[in-house]
Amino acid sequence: MEPPTGGDLSEVLVRKTEPRTWADLNMKAISEYQGAYEVDAEKLIKYGGGKNLKLGQDDFVYVPPRTPWISNEASRGITIVSIVLGIVLTAVLIDKNTGDK
Repeated sequence: MEPPTGGDLSEVLVRKTEPRTWADLNMKAISEYQGAYEVDAEKLIKYGGGKNLKLGQDDFVYVPPRTPWISNEASRGITIVSIVLGIVLTAVLIDKNTGDK
């Protein structure tokens, strides 16, 4: 299995040791759920507003991996089919262009 190439910044999870420090923040990029905060870091980067989001020493930050559009198995299958078709089409073109004239 290949390691993820990047994290999904739209669903960053932050668990604060002192949730009161973020409790009063009213931002569309942050939603609170049972003492944890889901942060849309893409919105924060794009529109700003992250100055008030201070992390403490024991705060937990989790950035989930990006979900690929297609699975590794599907990607592998598409690659194999592409290679086979490339070989067949190349053989047809070579045969067509080298035949008796």
